[in-house]
Amino acid sequence: MRNLTYFVLLVAITSCSQREETPAGSNSTHSIKLGALDKEPLKKFTYKDVAIFTIASMMGQDPASIEAKLDGDVYHLKYSRKSDDKMFFYKVTFKGRKVIWGIKDGRWRNSDADEKISFIEKGNSVEIIQTFSDGSESIDKYPL
Repeated sequence: MRNLTYFVLLVAITSCSQREETPAGSNSTHSIKLGALDKEPLKKFTYKDVAIFTIASMMGQDPASIEAKLDGDVYHLKYSRKSDDKMFFYKVTFKGRKVIWGIKDGRWRNSDADEKISFIEKGNSVEIIQTFSDGSESIDKYPL
């Protein structure tokens, strides 16, 4: 009986220490380990702008065609592809200058195998930087 009590106590302690946080408003069963979402102040752009530019950069879309809505710490984005009017839905959140994204109902793209997305605000433009697992980068620049 004593061993069973120790086992139950061990399971309770272990499960508390492995808790994952899900960004507020994500409406997803997929969780992401983030801790506190920190947003550094931007000078000329908004985080909504950066979320739109991120999806535009990654999906090869015109930023003007992308709509974004903030829900908690998560931006929900959508656009219609011009060639066939198909709608696409994404989610974006931030941790400092890092962008974490995913398909609306999919997992967060934050595993070691996923590209890392970051941004830099430089004067009157924002650079969206995709860094791939082989170390190569793709940088797209968006003006104010």
